[in-house]
Amino acid sequence: MEKMMFRDGVKFAWYDMQNLKDEYRNYTNGNMHKDLVRRFVEVQALVLAPICPHFCEHLWTKYLQQEGNVVKQLWPVPSKDEDLVMQRKYKILRDALADFRSQKDKAGGGGKKGKQAAPAEKPTHAVIYVAAAYKEWQQTVLRELQKVPLVENEDGTLQPEDKGFLKAFGQLDTIKAIPKEFGKKVMPFASFVVQTEVKARGRDALELTLPFDEASMLTEVVDVIKKQLDLQGVDIQSSDSPHEKDTTTMREAAQPAKPAIYFWAEAAKEEAKPKEGIAVSDFLGE
Repeated sequence: MEKMMFRDGVKFAWYDMQNLKDEYRNYTNGNMHKDLVRRFVEVQALVLAPICPHFCEHLWTKYLQQEGNVVKQLWPVPSKDEDLVMQRKYKILRDALADFRSQKDKAGGGGKKGKQAAPAEKPTHAVIYVAAAYKEWQQTVLRELQKVPLVENEDGTLQPEDKGFLKAFGQLDTIKAIPKEFGKKVMPFASFVVQTEVKARGRDALELTLPFDEASMLTEVVDVIKKQLDLQGVDIQSSDSPHEKDTTTMREAAQPAKPAIYFWAEAAKEEAKPKEGIAVSDFLGE
């Protein structure tokens, strides 16, 4: 007998879909496409119908003004193939905004290396650093990690088949040939990629480059970024050189699909006040 998973059904068909709808609204600054919103409501009514038939029937006939009973309709199917590049862009933007909000909230690391000092005022501007490619030593690490066999966990995440692979990984000739100046960074980078990035992003985390221009993608949604972060201005630039306002090493943290950000505050410009004059009533003595 099949399981009756009502709680999971409500979670996926209602809460998760509502969260996606809210993200779509935020990422378009409220300028949502009418037909897409209608299709969204139709799909949600159809997939919720087995669990919440009365609510979905009301939605189907009263608001969508569809004919027939919702419980007699066919299960919705995608009208187009999944756009993997668009999905990748969405994940990068979503994760970047979450990281940017966190960075803004805790802006200031007490002068630690790679951290920006706490601004005297609330940040008003930011620069987003984008890395077009990994550094040479990072590319070497990623190429070797691509050869590591991965297995899928019960939750769908991936992990190395051999959990102790890092010990042998560090002894590979290609890894040992990495210049000594990067030696202390190699194993922490490899461990981070496998234990954090691969677990969160799958095999995409091992890509050397992206299938699109990340800087152009962020530039297209810069108004969304400004609104989401409550900033007056945001610059997008390569991580190859620092922004004129940045005196830290924040740009070095940028990697493909993981942009870095630096915040600063600019004093508000005072508007010129009109000169005070003499009122006519004062002149006439009224």
